[in-house]
Amino acid sequence: MIGGERLEREDVERARELGIVTISIHGDARPYEDLEAALVQKFGLKAARVVPALGPGQAARENVARETASFLATALAEGAAVAIGASQTVAMLPAFAAESFPRGVSFVPGSGGYAGADRSLNPDHVAQAFADRTNGQSFALAAPLVGVDAEVASVLAGNDATNEVLRRAREAHVFISGIGTRFGGSAWDRAALAPEINDAELAELARRGAMSDISGRFFDTDGRAVAGAFDQRIIGLTLEEIRQIPQRIVATEGADRAEPLAAAVSAGLFNVVVIDRENAAALLFQ
Repeated sequence: MIGGERLEREDVERARELGIVTISIHGDARPYEDLEAALVQKFGLKAARVVPALGPGQAARENVARETASFLATALAEGAAVAIGASQTVAMLPAFAAESFPRGVSFVPGSGGYAGADRSLNPDHVAQAFADRTNGQSFALAAPLVGVDAEVASVLAGNDATNEVLRRAREAHVFISGIGTRFGGSAWDRAALAPEINDAELAELARRGAMSDISGRFFDTDGRAVAGAFDQRIIGLTLEEIRQIPQRIVATEGADRAEPLAAAVSAGLFNVVVIDRENAAALLFQ
C-alpha cells in the first residue's frame, strides 16, 4: 500500500509540473482522488474512477468490475436504461451489484453475442444477470455479434425484434463497455474477436489504420470509425450511435489497453472511465 501511495504522489507531482491540473493531497478515502480529478479536467470527463493496478488477469478485472458496479449504484437514477457492450470486465459487473443498486433499471444489450456454450460474455446474458440481481428489467437480443456475411448481418439487424432492442439501446441513458486490446498487438491473438475476422478483413483493417474496437466496432488512432467489410458484418450499435448516449462508461485494465484507451477517450467515445492506476498515468502523460 505504501508503494502505491508513493507511485501516486509521483504521478501527482508530474501532473502538476506539466500543468495538467492544480492538485492538493486530501488524504480522503479514495486513494487516487487526485488522479481522478486530473483525468476529469484533462479530458472533460463526467467522472473518473481509478483502482490499484494488480497486473493482468482475473483479479485485476474483478477489481475494476467492483468499482464500476459501485459507481453505477450512485450514478444511475431509478428507471434508467443501460446499454451493455461486449466485454469480459462488464460481464463481471452483475456479481458486484449491491442491494443499494437503483430499482427499476432496464438493461439492454448493445450488440449481439458470441456463439458457443459459454454465453457469459454476451451482452444479453449480462443484461439478464443484472436484471435478476437488481430486480430490474432486461431485453434479449437473439443475434450474433458477427454475421456470416454483410447480407446476413443486415437481415438479422433489420428484423423487428432485433431492431426494437437496438432502438432501446440507442435511447439508453448509459452505455457501458470495455475496450479491445490493440489491433495486431502482442495480445491480439487472444482477443475474443480475433477468430471472427478473415484474412482479407484483417488486411483491410490494417490498411485503414484500425487501433482497437468497442463491441466489434473498430476505430483508428483518432477515434474515427473504421469502415469496411468487417464492420458490415457487425450487429450492434455503431460508434456514432454510442457517441449519442449521454453517459458512456469504459471499464478496463491492463497495459495492452493503454493506447486504445487514449485514442477512444481523446476522441470523446467515452466520458466516464473506470481504470487501473497504470492506465490513468498513461492517459495523463500521453
